[in-house]
Amino acid sequence: HVLINELLVHSTAPALDFIELCNHSPLPVDLSGCYLTDERNTNKFRIPEGTRLDPRGLIAFNEIQLGFALRAEGETIYLVNSNQTRVIDAVRYDGQARDLSLGRFPDGGPETRPLAQPTEGAPNAGFRLPEVVFNEIMFNPISGSSQDEYLELFNPGSNPVSLAGWRLNGGIGFAFPASASIPPGGLLVVANSAARLRTNHANLTADNCLGDYTGALRNSGERVVLTRPEWVAVTNLAGALVT
Repeated sequence: HVLINELLVHSTAPALDFIELCNHSPLPVDLSGCYLTDERNTNKFRIPEGTRLDPRGLIAFNEIQLGFALRAEGETIYLVNSNQTRVIDAVRYDGQARDLSLGRFPDGGPETRPLAQPTEGAPNAGFRLPEVVFNEIMFNPISGSSQDEYLELFNPGSNPVSLAGWRLNGGIGFAFPASASIPPGGLLVVANSAARLRTNHANLTADNCLGDYTGALRNSGERVVLTRPEWVAVTNLAGALVT
């Protein structure tokens, strides 16, 4: 009945990383002695005795209370029962953008996604609309040729978005050049064969059709990810600061 409901893992001071729990059941839950940890074999933080969550209740623990900070570049967070015999819930996440939290909406919902804003210990805000979204995916062209595949990106905002340093990962690979950008309300096509696509579609130019990406889109389905760079400074095992 208790889920990891929200995580802030890449905070800017004075804000703190935090883990929020939610009781999505109609009954109160006693969390005394349960553990929160980011290591599967080490139970780092023991929830104090007498900690109870009312029905639909929320509770958050920041990095000072936890005794550990969350890794912005990605890791797994575990909620473990007091007997240390069962994982109650776990959330695995990839690298996260600065000052954006990851959570469920509505509270206790089935999936975690970036939220519109952090809401530590309060009902979660709705899911955040990214600066750029996948608008169209041509994975099985009528020609039968993978050279006619493409992805279309859309900027739903009111400001231009620079794609310098951004990447497409997963089933295909593509690094956007420093000059790449999408105007407000604009579209950008990334093609398997940009020259071929521009030849076949008169509305496509070198400005709104880029390529070529590596790999091909599987017709049976796969995962394609649009990522942007975020600099994170950490101390390695040798005590040196690295990014």
